[in-house]
Amino acid sequence: SNYDDYYKDMMVEGFDKQLNDIRNGLRRLTPDADKYLKEYGKAAKTVSISNDISEIAERAYWDKIKDDIKKEDFKTVVLLFDELGKMLQEITPNRKDLKKQIALVLDKTYIQGLVDHNTFNKEEMFRLFNFMFGRIQSYESPIRNVETKFMIKEIKQKFEDKNTKLEEIVVETFKNAYDKMNMIYEDMVNTVNMYNNNNNN
Repeated sequence: SNYDDYYKDMMVEGFDKQLNDIRNGLRRLTPDADKYLKEYGKAAKTVSISNDISEIAERAYWDKIKDDIKKEDFKTVVLLFDELGKMLQEITPNRKDLKKQIALVLDKTYIQGLVDHNTFNKEEMFRLFNFMFGRIQSYESPIRNVETKFMIKEIKQKFEDKNTKLEEIVVETFKNAYDKMNMIYEDMVNTVNMYNNNNNN
């Protein structure tokens, strides 16, 4: 019908506009933005637009980081450690000593220094991830804690495995860290909402 055709055209037009926004964002990371979007763009038009927009953006972003790591370009990796460090500081209780420790260990200037001196190897990366997940464990709910312990063990094994591709394990570990941080934020919001609801009743 005409309505269906109009709706389809509207969705495709919306997709193209958002895809262009993603492309512009990626261009800040790489001059080859189209290369990272090409394989996802056509398929996304055949399914749900909104879901695929976020998936395209995420996959293109992480693919770019993987390529950078292969080239031993760690600029974005340094920024991700710094960003997660700031997120951890935000949820840290009023403990100046803990905030200072997080700021020192996950400081981008410090980590960039490791990169500049060619000491940013697998062992050093795992040390940073291990510290980060240790802090995450102290903030998350006990039921999630068990999963994190197994995750750290698995990450350690992968970092020690000579056959593991560095770019794969680094991206996978960052994704896990962001997932864990999002869960902590959700738990905090739910706790506050529950407290407010109880007080209002």
